[in-house]
Amino acid sequence: LLVVVGTVVGSHFLRETTEYSNYVRDRIQPARVEAYRLQSALINQETGARGYILAADPEFLRPYEDGRRDEEAAAAELRALVGDEEDLMADLEAIERHAAEWRRVYAEPLISTVVPGEPRFVDPAAVAAGRDAFDRIRAAFAVQNADLTQAREDGIATLEDTRTTRDRILAGMVVVFLLTGVGLAVLLQMIVVRPIQRL
Repeated sequence: LLVVVGTVVGSHFLRETTEYSNYVRDRIQPARVEAYRLQSALINQETGARGYILAADPEFLRPYEDGRRDEEAAAAELRALVGDEEDLMADLEAIERHAAEWRRVYAEPLISTVVPGEPRFVDPAAVAAGRDAFDRIRAAFAVQNADLTQAREDGIATLEDTRTTRDRILAGMVVVFLLTGVGLAVLLQMIVVRPIQRL
């Protein structure tokens, strides 16, 4: 009975430690990488759009367009990694919402008015609106990074708690096995050996 109980309890805690370890290693850590990739893609878009709008140089459109593709790829990877994490998905959706708003109020309207090779005066109000819109994206970046860091710390803390509980239970089971062995030896001495000796 003790062996069966020990096997069940031990396998349960080994499975839990493996699950939490895999959660941190295979989901949260890659999600942090993809979040930085997403953020970098959006910053590239902002840099490219601003450069193209101010300089009217088509070369600046390349980082903007590459950033759009990288943003979509990173967002898709993030969804695959944390699709069942409500808070982390809310962070991603907030970034996407603010990015779409920034493109709507600043990037796309101004890019469409640029004539390549002919720099023009840019309305300061439009530039300010674009800066404010992108500042909201940056604020969403900070929230996403904080939540991913917290998810990693929570996962590691849960993993450590599970390992500690597992080790304590396994140590307790070893003690129980030893005490059971001693108890059985004493019972054997009292119930079997002594009566045989008396006989």
